[in-house]
Amino acid sequence: MENKFKEKTIDSFSCRSNKFTGSASFKIFVELVQLFGPGLASLLGSTARDGSIKSVLDTDSAGLQLAMSSLMGKLNPDTNLAFIKKLLSSTTIDGQDLNDNSFDLIFQGKLLSMFKVLLFVIEVNYEDFLGEGGFRQVLAQVNPPQDTKNILNS
Repeated sequence: MENKFKEKTIDSFSCRSNKFTGSASFKIFVELVQLFGPGLASLLGSTARDGSIKSVLDTDSAGLQLAMSSLMGKLNPDTNLAFIKKLLSSTTIDGQDLNDNSFDLIFQGKLLSMFKVLLFVIEVNYEDFLGEGGFRQVLAQVNPPQDTKNILNS
């Protein structure tokens, strides 16, 4: 039987993300697509620094910038903060559950780390979309990544 969680060190944090149940996974996936569709597609369709399709966390910085600008254009701070906390609800940081208080303390001054942890949670829960032959590779073939350097400078 496969592990129901994955662990990874992200920046200075020891992260453990438990997989969502099938029902929760589907509901959260629908919310992800509704809230962040174009930005998520941009992120998942980008390539890693070395040109391969590996971890979302290996995406080149220009691809991350493009995806983040697309994601940020859709954000409603209050609604989406609640959704971000829902995404992180099955995750511990340095052995500590994430709740309102710990979220604020852990990610105080570390917003980029928070986004990296979010990407890790997405990767853990939707690995079938992100792995070899998954959604990310299909996107790369159907809509090859554009030259992100030119997009960011236009």
